Amino acid sequence: MGKDFKGKIALDIRDSVPDWEPYKQPQAPAGSPNVLYIVIDDTGFGAWEMYGGDIKMDALKEIAERGMVFTNFHTTALCSPTRSSLLNGRNATSNGMSCIEECTTGFPGSSGRIPFENAFLSTVLQEKGYATFALGKWHLSPVEESNMASSKRHWPLGRGFERYYGFLGGETDQWYPDIVHDNHISEQPYPPDMNDPENGYHVSKDLTDRAISFIKDVRAIAPEKPWMMYFSPGANHAPHQIWPQLIKEYGYNTLGTVETGKEQEYVDASVFHEGYEVYRERVLENMKNWGIFDQAVQAAPINPNGEGILDSDGEVDHSQINGVPDGKKWPQTDYVRPWSSLEVEEQALFCRMAEIYAAFSTYTDKQIGRLLQYLEDTGQLDNTIIVACADNGASAEGGPNGSFNENLFFNDIPDTTAENMKHINELGTLATYNHYPTGWAWAFDTPFKYWKRWSGYEGGAAAPFMMCGPGIKEPTTPGNPLTAEQPIGSAPYVYRKQYIHAVDVVPTIYQMLDIEPPEVVRGYTQNPIEGISFAYTFDRAFAGEMRKVYDLDEDQKPATGVRESQFYSMLGTRGIWHKGWLASTVHAPTPSDWGNFETDTWELYCLDGDTSADTPANPDPTQCNDLSGSGEKYLAKLELLKSAWYTMAGRYNGVPLDDRSTAIIMTEPRPQQRRPPFEGHEDNPLATEDYVYLPGGSEVPEAVAVNVRSRSYSIAAVVDFGSGATKGAPKKRRQGREGILDQRATGVLFAHGGRFGGHALYLTVDTDGQHKLCYVYNWLGVREQRASCVLPDNLQGKMVLKVAFDKSRALTDDLHTNQADTYGSSVAGTVQLSTAVDDDPNTATTNAVQALQLGIGTTGNRSWSTGFDSDPWVTQPANFALTGEGLNIARDGGHPVSHDYENPGELEGASVVQVVVTIKNDAEPLDFSKLDRLGMWKD
Repeated sequence: MGKDFKGKIALDIRDSVPDWEPYKQPQAPAGSPNVLYIVIDDTGFGAWEMYGGDIKMDALKEIAERGMVFTNFHTTALCSPTRSSLLNGRNATSNGMSCIEECTTGFPGSSGRIPFENAFLSTVLQEKGYATFALGKWHLSPVEESNMASSKRHWPLGRGFERYYGFLGGETDQWYPDIVHDNHISEQPYPPDMNDPENGYHVSKDLTDRAISFIKDVRAIAPEKPWMMYFSPGANHAPHQIWPQLIKEYGYNTLGTVETGKEQEYVDASVFHEGYEVYRERVLENMKNWGIFDQAVQAAPINPNGEGILDSDGEVDHSQINGVPDGKKWPQTDYVRPWSSLEVEEQALFCRMAEIYAAFSTYTDKQIGRLLQYLEDTGQLDNTIIVACADNGASAEGGPNGSFNENLFFNDIPDTTAENMKHINELGTLATYNHYPTGWAWAFDTPFKYWKRWSGYEGGAAAPFMMCGPGIKEPTTPGNPLTAEQPIGSAPYVYRKQYIHAVDVVPTIYQMLDIEPPEVVRGYTQNPIEGISFAYTFDRAFAGEMRKVYDLDEDQKPATGVRESQFYSMLGTRGIWHKGWLASTVHAPTPSDWGNFETDTWELYCLDGDTSADTPANPDPTQCNDLSGSGEKYLAKLELLKSAWYTMAGRYNGVPLDDRSTAIIMTEPRPQQRRPPFEGHEDNPLATEDYVYLPGGSEVPEAVAVNVRSRSYSIAAVVDFGSGATKGAPKKRRQGREGILDQRATGVLFAHGGRFGGHALYLTVDTDGQHKLCYVYNWLGVREQRASCVLPDNLQGKMVLKVAFDKSRALTDDLHTNQADTYGSSVAGTVQLSTAVDDDPNTATTNAVQALQLGIGTTGNRSWSTGFDSDPWVTQPANFALTGEGLNIARDGGHPVSHDYENPGELEGASVVQVVVTIKNDAEPLDFSKLDRLGMWKD
């Protein structure tokens, strides 16, 4: 509510009395602490050194040493839903975030639009006089609203953050990120350099630079003003990208070629050389020695439902897997290949993938360390509440073999260890978009079952969490027993083991700041906060206790303000925790497409419940002992928990459950600002649709750009060469070949996609000095196909430069038969280039087609082979990129589509008037199986 004016208003200002109070901006109480959220992606319970893992994290270790390490923190098992809870204290389904933004379904619990009745902490603190910043991954805006034509209501600046620098989607390339600055699409400030880890670009470094600058900007003007910062780097989400030089810390760093017969010695040099099974044993032993778990706790077994059993063809034997309904299959990515079953070369490959992930994590931690050092140097660190956590368990989306390029699988191209091995020394660099195999997800989730997406198992829901700051842990002082706490075991940390959830963070921050959550925020009456403050755990009285122990008969009443229950629902998996017990279903997550939820098998686990002598139950945090069939007492307990799940799911919008194919979910109609193509002519295969693009605008995200996949199309650029492109003083072109002096027009006309999939129409001067119109289709970063034709020496006026792809040749001939593993379900055809002296792109088709020169090239080889006329021109069936790498006119601002030019490839010597992309209604029927993995990789 606004304040009333209490001054005096008269006809003459001389007789009037001003009152500035209603107009002043909010001001926080003097000495208010800052709030820093550090949210890391895809990191399991057993990854970091603070939890007994092998990944070094000096900055987060400092946070742990300054405060407390929580060993019973839980998430939703997926990123967007968890992040929504972390920022407003409501359950993910209450936020309309039952899944990631790309897979929402239009129900109250799955709208992808967080209600303004569930205000973010940032909005409340902004109105209390805080400066508010968000940096890095957002992933809380609907994908159909993440573009420049859309409302920005769900962008960071619409949710209480005054400044933003990061990427809106679920992931981004670490070398060429999809940068958004405040409310506009931007680009990275300088390019990556694979030879310079100190000064070359990496998004983790860039985000830290911006974070420090945001704080500096405020302190330069208002040094006492407190701030809240939400800092979420790309790590540790795929792609796992880092300089090869930085892998040295983890041992296996032979930057030369892996020679036959020597792989084993390379493996032996790695920190991870013993494999993921041994890693789990060693990390669990550390956890026991530090008191995180009792000595009796056993790690959950590999492939606990029998997923690793293979048939005679080497494929997963679904008939042997527990819980799979008749006629259904276990998701093909969700099993682990035992380390002993791997060839030596595969072990070498898997070690390298783990090292890259570890080095990526450590490098990002060092950037966080720079932020903490700045706060220390400026006297702010001691007065900053710091929350550091992961948003879910480790990710298994790399599949059992890992991947050097995630884009392959969701385009229906098999990802094999043999192909991955070819790229072992490129992993993490500009040339790859990699992810480790499921075995390391299982290892980094020590000692639990499964991984991210599995909400009913601790491997998906449990994650690292640390806090420090004023009021959390104070130095030991004489006469104050509550501050004389010593670490458990030999670990240099203070542990807290009470159950907490992501929804509990915001109410804890409110309590620490002595803020009563407002009933109305920006005119919206607020829904109740569903989390419960865990500030009570800061008291030493809660140290040393494993977890809160409740009686099986539930006669014991919990302390006031202690969380009693939490329900889970994610991608068809579900569970409920209640007073130390957990009931969950044996139901594989999306894209299992099992359905029939009413027939699910429920399991019962005593995570930290009753330990009385009259029952066989013992604490079982790793869910190894299902008690559902151990007697009537446990069966009754299970029925109570099942009933409670349905009650809470109804209260918090937890239904309907959805485990359908990701592709089905992602391709369902959603609200759009442009009418669908071919509307009214859907059954006419000859119907066409034009998309007109002009230069000078921002990049167009792929989700709202023209869709040329699996269909015929043309790209016609109207280019103005003025009075003559060859006139003017000579200058060296960035876009031309090295050493070529060129006075002719060069640069990009149209580009969509990037290094790992995309196409571009551009002008270049070849090594022989010829001025050419070129069109490149980069098929998944593997096959860079180029068609080119020589242009006249003196181009003047307006011309139409056009490429047309005719889907006249399906991959059903001998080539496809012999190379099905290479091309999968890609669509092939022919291309033509044409020019016309005109400013109407539709007349270009009447001009003679120029003689084509065809070639194939790769990023590693800057020349073009010729004479692939007998091969088809292949186009990929699915997205060019998992996120980002949109459409650009007269430049290519991201990872360049072709090695013919460098970023940003701006057009020089001419100007683009417009580009018209025409698509034909002859697309192949959508095969959902190609896209299942796409949605999982976006989270």
